[in-house]
Amino acid sequence: MTKAELIRIYERNLGALGAHAAGLSVDDKEHILTVRVLIRTAEKLLKEIGETNDAIEEAAWALTDYARTLYVDSCLKTHPKISNKADFAEECGDLFDHVFHQGTYPDE
Repeated sequence: MTKAELIRIYERNLGALGAHAAGLSVDDKEHILTVRVLIRTAEKLLKEIGETNDAIEEAAWALTDYARTLYVDSCLKTHPKISNKADFAEECGDLFDHVFHQGTYPDE
């Protein structure tokens, strides 16, 4: 399996997970932490197939960015009446980043 194939598989998994979570009203923190587990698993698989650290980091960044975009898009879809969509999208992205990297909500 190549890095590109693995990334495509994980992008599909992340998309399916996002759609599933949206349909269940899953807690944002739990969803983002599950996304983090999937991305960490992809990193481990890439290491197992002999990818370089740079390639692994690049893939992890791409998957994280993809998951973040899906999350922000989902936020916008679930709050269609927000007047300032750009600010709201930035807030959603900031929340994703914080939970993804810190494992907690900002106020915890």
